[in-house]
Amino acid sequence: MSDDPLTDLLHRLQDGRQRATYGAVAGALNAVPMFVMSGRPRNRLRSWVVNAQTGQPTRYEPDDIHPDLLAHDRVLTTEDELRAWLEGPHG
Repeated sequence: MSDDPLTDLLHRLQDGRQRATYGAVAGALNAVPMFVMSGRPRNRLRSWVVNAQTGQPTRYEPDDIHPDLLAHDRVLTTEDELRAWLEGPHG
């Protein structure tokens, strides 16, 4: 694993083909949703973090979105949902 908790979380989301909102990820990392991805380049790994209203990553080009992004309908929208998912067999 990496020294970056966000990168570790993103790999777990990608492995489970699971989207989570900026708010859920920020809550799990004790960060501010608006800044959780700030300054990080957009890429397929980071595309698992999505807007709560659209279920899509914000301002990503199609090539930067993981091809399996829509593999599951469910989007984890709260910190509690994300933490429960991470503790389950799929997380």
